[in-house]
Amino acid sequence: MNMLLLIIGMGVITYVTRVVPFFSLNIERLPLPIQQALQLIPYAALGAMLLPGALRSPPDTWFGLLGLCTAFLIAFLGGKFIAIICGTVGLLSLAAFFIY
Repeated sequence: MNMLLLIIGMGVITYVTRVVPFFSLNIERLPLPIQQALQLIPYAALGAMLLPGALRSPPDTWFGLLGLCTAFLIAFLGGKFIAIICGTVGLLSLAAFFIY
């Protein structure tokens, strides 16, 4: 029973921390530099997720670097977050299919 209460409590806290900013933050009232910085957050998060894994992917470090370069290229060309992920996974899947 204590575990169930703990799970419900954590769920409520997580929900509140996500809902309150959603309803209280009107992005149209923010200054333009802050709006532009907030739009870059997904790309910063993508870099934080990919870089450590790409540099520590033994035994095929080149495979990780290929994925990192692909993600960077798609992002540089203006691809959306989901396009970056799908494009990188797709290219690495094809590379793995033909190499291994």
